[in-house]
Amino acid sequence: MNYDEEKAVQLLVNNIDRIPIEQVVQQLTVEPKKLHQYLHSLFVKDPHAGKDFHELQVTLYADYDYKLLQPFLRQSNYYPLEKAYKACEERNLFPEMVFIMGRMGNTKQGLRLLIEKIGDVKQAIDFIESQNDEDLWEDLIDYSMKNPKFVSSLLEHIGAYVDPIRLIKRIPEGMEIIGLRDRIVKIISDYNLQVFV
Repeated sequence: MNYDEEKAVQLLVNNIDRIPIEQVVQQLTVEPKKLHQYLHSLFVKDPHAGKDFHELQVTLYADYDYKLLQPFLRQSNYYPLEKAYKACEERNLFPEMVFIMGRMGNTKQGLRLLIEKIGDVKQAIDFIESQNDEDLWEDLIDYSMKNPKFVSSLLEHIGAYVDPIRLIKRIPEGMEIIGLRDRIVKIISDYNLQVFV
């Protein structure tokens, strides 16, 4: 591994019948980055082969290859959700925490975290769509009423999913929303387009 990590990893991954995964993991524990390379390559080749180490892989992805953590969380069913959530929470990895909350069925908490920590309306809408839970739309509208910037963004994106009149009726009197006129014009034109299609 020290001489040519890539070749060594391929050799180990291609010969798990001769060199057991447990033995490699045990020896590479002191070299977590190399252990990550090995387990990642193993996961790419066969997502089920190293399933006993998926819990460990959550922290390894978080520490050494963050961009691959979310795809790993989506593909694997072998890591304990609570422990994965804790590992992400310790590192303030909010998008992953939201995903895990959705998997755990804590959709309301996931949506709240998405709104309060990430603050991205489009991601909130995508999250609600993936959960297929009508009550979450109401929660999103409720949370949004506390933040004029969020309401503005929600007006821009919600039209395809929820009747925008529901949102407009709930806007508190006197709340100043940047670009409100343009948002309403867009909602009306989107609605007209849907009616004629």
